[in-house]
Amino acid sequence: MSLLAEAGLLKNRRATSTWWLTDFLSARNRETFWRFTQTFVADGNVMTASGVNGHLPIAQAIIEQELGHNILRDIIEVMVVPKPEHKVTPLRAVNMMQFEEPLIRQVYAWVEETAANCLMVSALAQVLHTTERTLARKVKAITGLSCAHFMRLVKVKQASDYLIYSSQSVSQISDQIGFTDDSSFRRTFKSIIGYTPSDYRSHFGRLSFTSGN
Repeated sequence: MSLLAEAGLLKNRRATSTWWLTDFLSARNRETFWRFTQTFVADGNVMTASGVNGHLPIAQAIIEQELGHNILRDIIEVMVVPKPEHKVTPLRAVNMMQFEEPLIRQVYAWVEETAANCLMVSALAQVLHTTERTLARKVKAITGLSCAHFMRLVKVKQASDYLIYSSQSVSQISDQIGFTDDSSFRRTFKSIIGYTPSDYRSHFGRLSFTSGN
């Protein structure tokens, strides 16, 4: 990913890379819209992935794009190819959701791109060209959660990944994902996860941080 970024191929594009390069790539390649909380990102004809098995989601995306979902499904079943994780985090609540559903993928992507203080079911329904009632009913049927609660979970999960895989301070993360203020972020995070952001980082963080708690 570093080579692609340095060559200018990721300029003004969404991309991902391995978690331990979060700070380095964010600082060096500011014109790339990094999505380090995702293990696979497709932006037009550019696909990026992270991890040892990063080639799998790219290969599957190409197969599905060229041959269709049914062929991809048959290949996965015959070859017993593992389905790639779309997220890397110990936060299990959202991992259990059915991300293969196209609607949930759309909701998930929109929530991650939207500031926390702008998350409204009405705005999401408008983007998806549906009614609030229809959207709420479909999300409830798939996830078992209300649309509003599911959106909050996705946003908190996004924050949790930054707490684990970056050295940004809680204030920086709060600002980056669009909370009105730090207090609102801390309160929302604890109400859903049961930990304060600082405690969550201490319990689940992959890196040893000297600051940013």
